[in-house]
Amino acid sequence: MKTIRIIYSLILMSVLIFHSCQENDPLYEQLTTSKDGTNIFLAKANSEMESLDIFPADADERTTTLGVGFGGLGIPADNITVTLSIDEATLDSINTARAINGEDLYELFPENSYSLSTLNLNIPSGELYSNLITLTYYPKVFNQEKAFILPLSITDASGYPISETAKTVIFLAPKGPTLQLTPTPYNKENWSVIDFSSEEDQGEGEVNGFVHNVLDDNPDTFWHTCWYACTAEETTTYPHWITIDMKEALSLNGIIFYQRQSNTRAIKDLEVLVSTDNATWESLGDFQLEHSTSEQRLEFEMEIQAQYVKILMKSGWDGTNNAAMGEISPYFDEEAYVYE
Repeated sequence: MKTIRIIYSLILMSVLIFHSCQENDPLYEQLTTSKDGTNIFLAKANSEMESLDIFPADADERTTTLGVGFGGLGIPADNITVTLSIDEATLDSINTARAINGEDLYELFPENSYSLSTLNLNIPSGELYSNLITLTYYPKVFNQEKAFILPLSITDASGYPISETAKTVIFLAPKGPTLQLTPTPYNKENWSVIDFSSEEDQGEGEVNGFVHNVLDDNPDTFWHTCWYACTAEETTTYPHWITIDMKEALSLNGIIFYQRQSNTRAIKDLEVLVSTDNATWESLGDFQLEHSTSEQRLEFEMEIQAQYVKILMKSGWDGTNNAAMGEISPYFDEEAYVYE
């Protein structure tokens, strides 16, 4: 009988200790089955779309994850099953606003552009967060001339209230960037003029008149054909020419010209020839410059490889035999991707 009393006392003491510990625990640490004042939310939801890495499309697949959480006083005592679904109503709502603002509409992710590991999540008893969903997406499948979204929303949470402000996450596959080509002159520091019809080395002062001025990156200095004390070997009538050695074979997309900045003796008609060996020449066609001191860009029909460039000048704007030029700058198209 005495033994029974001792066992009963120990059981009663254990129950009292358990309840005492529960009462001493903060409310936010206690297990609860109450749904009052609680909500289930997407742990990744926010007011902004999550932009995925679609560009560059140099990977077969990429992944991101998301989960749900329990909000409220205490910790759920029971498992909570949470179901998500693709929310096309959110897509329609967003597109309605974009149409009003004159913006391009989003499209839903193409079916073959992604996969979801599951749409059913579980918040275990005694825990505040669920397991994770993995979204796997395939960058190469997306048309990068368009923008796509994938809205996922909580549709059921085992009877628990669903957060109105954090029930949806929107993944964005953004429109790809636009390839922008910027004409970029090469560094001409080591280049040289290896052949020319003539230059004025006396009558244009100490700086001007010399043919090397077309390579000094300064449009205010200029080359001028010979007009004072010219020798018999110097060509003083059209056509005039200048041959530039770039010291190595380069990719060229065109040439930038500056006329003499006084706009006198301006070149009108010219032909561009290129060579890899200074022996065999290819004509890129005839061009015409404007009677202007602004930058003038002559663009080739296609990219070419050359080490030597010859400018054959056939006529001028003022009807004289003399010619002048401020700057000649072969260039390449520098590529850059720009998001609009």
